[in-house]
Amino acid sequence: MNRLLLLLFLFSLACSTYTPVPYIHERVDRNDLFFPLDTIATGFQPEKGRLNSMQNKWYSKHLFSMDEPVLYNLSDDTLEVYRYTNLGTWNAPYCYRVEKYDTIITITKRRSDGQGGYDTGGIVYDQSRQLTLDQWSQINTKVRDMNFFELKTHDQRGLDGSEWILEGYSKGKYHIVVRWTPRSIDEIIFAETCELFEQIFKEADQ
Repeated sequence: MNRLLLLLFLFSLACSTYTPVPYIHERVDRNDLFFPLDTIATGFQPEKGRLNSMQNKWYSKHLFSMDEPVLYNLSDDTLEVYRYTNLGTWNAPYCYRVEKYDTIITITKRRSDGQGGYDTGGIVYDQSRQLTLDQWSQINTKVRDMNFFELKTHDQRGLDGSEWILEGYSKGKYHIVVRWTPRSIDEIIFAETCELFEQIFKEADQ
């Protein structure tokens, strides 16, 4: 009996460290696109907030494999979400998603065993943690200082390397910025912003 009570106590303690954001992530169909679609099928254009169909299908299949929600069609002005997705050509895809709903702030990391430039895999890591207002403020400040919502979606391209995809939804507005191996093209502030997600996720576990 005492052992059962101890297990129940440990379980309740573990659950108390994370409170999910109280909105429903709609199930995504395998063929759904995760991003607004551009008017062209291939190539890269600097229009804000749109991807061509090749990119869209590529990125979408990996986010689907990690059971991620679609962000661009959200319609809740009280919700703020930022997601950083990394697709290295030969590396396992992973993403960090930070959500703020009222005073509840969470960060979720997911990773699959696929390869970012090739086939998808299954989820091998899925953890969510509670964040403080200060940690949220660090991310928000970085996003604001880089003028995220004003950045063009596309920039320089290259072969191999990795796709760094940063999405944001705030005050009813969605935007996406994609950079290829950003430190190699002197996109230091963008790289630091994305890397902050990983840093804060680690801090939240301490």
